[in-house]
Amino acid sequence: MPFARRSPRHGYCSTTGRRAINEDRAATFALDGNRYVAVVADGMGGARAGDVASDAALLAFVSSMRSSNGSREGVMLRMAFAAADQAIRDASTPERRGMGSTLVAAIAHDDDLWVGNIGDSRAVLVTSDEVIPLSTEHSVVGEALRKGEITEVEAFRHPERHVLSRAIGEGDGRPDLKFHTLQRGGSGSGSLVLLGSDGLFNFIGDSEILELAAGARTASEVAERVVRRAVDNGSDDNVTAAAIVVDPRRRRPSLLVIAIVIAGLIALTAVAYLKWNGVVQRLAPALTRTSPPFESAGNPQRITRLRFPAADARHISAGMHGSLCTAANDCFASWRVVAADRTSVVLEIRMNDTGKRRPKS
Repeated sequence: MPFARRSPRHGYCSTTGRRAINEDRAATFALDGNRYVAVVADGMGGARAGDVASDAALLAFVSSMRSSNGSREGVMLRMAFAAADQAIRDASTPERRGMGSTLVAAIAHDDDLWVGNIGDSRAVLVTSDEVIPLSTEHSVVGEALRKGEITEVEAFRHPERHVLSRAIGEGDGRPDLKFHTLQRGGSGSGSLVLLGSDGLFNFIGDSEILELAAGARTASEVAERVVRRAVDNGSDDNVTAAAIVVDPRRRRPSLLVIAIVIAGLIALTAVAYLKWNGVVQRLAPALTRTSPPFESAGNPQRITRLRFPAADARHISAGMHGSLCTAANDCFASWRVVAADRTSVVLEIRMNDTGKRRPKS
């Protein structure tokens, strides 16, 4: 009986398939409402240890991710993989000799994607027309295939196709961590990150994944469909899939855009109203002024600089500029980013001379 987590944006499905015990584990969840995590673990070590290993790995991974929320994604992944590796080592006993697990995980944040992997569980990006590998398989057969020593057909039938060259909890526990920017990669709206154990990917083709993903409405539905297809195709292993819908075009409003809109509303009320205390109290409590206002010939200064915090300002850079307009040829002010780093952005608003309007630049 498959076990599944259902959510429109993320979900997973896992089944024993044709085996008596399910040594696979999976989880998907949201962090701070804007980052989504998916993870799949495939335990090894036999009936007495495989499920113990994957259980320990998954619980430690999820706990580490939640406790380190707020850190950078790459740091979070590295810490979580280390925690999972240590959890398996701590659970090891003489009776569980050889216990270990694969682990593949992804963090999706806007159009950025971090993927970590160790073992032969995999991660792929599913777009409207292709399936793109995101991870590297750590197995004896996988490495021989990459070196050109065997063909894909030989790899599928190889007697050592389940032998790992790297795993957590045993031997070399270092994961491969990779960063992908989906926007640069050309992937469009509605792409999907799909993670799975070898029981999934060894028994389903790219064309089948594209077919099943195209007809699904949610990430959960995709996970359930590909698991069912792998079982129907004759998978002789546990089968597990986890998925996250990623959409670079559905990003939260830019902090720069928000700041410009606020500044425009302030400017429209009246130049005299750009007194700092009034702005802070009534419109933008998060803003702080970088230069004090002063008056010249009885008129307020027409250049205003505002600094606003930016937890993630990687899409904003110094030199960006534009106009504040009520119509295409009726602009009352211009704006320019004078400084930006990962923590804050300084925005300069320059009002046009009284009574003078200019076309939009």
